[in-house]
Amino acid sequence: MEKEIKFENARELKEQHPATFYAPDKKELDRIAPGDFVRVCTDDERFWVEVVAVENGIITGRVDNDLITRRLKYNDIISFRPDNVFNISPAIERKHSNQVLQGKANKKNKPPHRL
Repeated sequence: MEKEIKFENARELKEQHPATFYAPDKKELDRIAPGDFVRVCTDDERFWVEVVAVENGIITGRVDNDLITRRLKYNDIISFRPDNVFNISPAIERKHSNQVLQGKANKKNKPPHRL
């Protein structure tokens, strides 16, 4: 069941606090796809979400970490707009990061540089 949550607008917060918040540009936001991980923010916490669908300007995903506030929990399904995305970790980069952590990475499977 999807929970109703108010998400912060990344672009607005970046303008107000440029040293604290990052907001991807439109090109980056347009490339978000299932399998990617995006960082969103509620009024009191930033967290990662694994994208499961992108349809008609709405991103749907599952919460990918435990939250302090407990309003949401790991694996909860949520939906939000691209304006709510603070950071993007494409699936290929996430796979490479996990391989590095497990000591399995090599130069052949290094993710491509992302502009």
